[in-house]
Amino acid sequence: MTREPTAIVIFGAAVRPDGTPSRALRLRTEAAFAAGTALREPLFVPTGGVGRHGPSEASVMAGLLGAHGVPDARILVEDTATSTLTSVRAVRRLLGAALGADGGLLAEVVELRAAGDADALGAEFGLGHRSPHEE
Repeated sequence: MTREPTAIVIFGAAVRPDGTPSRALRLRTEAAFAAGTALREPLFVPTGGVGRHGPSEASVMAGLLGAHGVPDARILVEDTATSTLTSVRAVRRLLGAALGADGGLLAEVVELRAAGDADALGAEFGLGHRSPHEE
């Protein structure tokens, strides 16, 4: 049986005025890389457009992943999104095109910045959501 590739989606955070990652952006990328070490050839999908300062959040994360030795072929950059919801929609389209999938992603939304985004994502993907703070 052939197993579909695992995609690790990394949501963006601020880029500093000098173009370096904020602490949150760096920690998210490092956590994704650490999670990926336990998987067989994961596809990393950093997502996030240009915020107050360039370059795009996704391109900064891609650079961090590359510095950790992740090959370019395993990094799929989504650099247009401006919010959690637009990130999820853009990643869904991107993965559908890249993997030839029907766009139906299976995921568990663990925690999002805004409950409104979580509710919208749940409706869009047919998922519930939970926050560790609610348990």
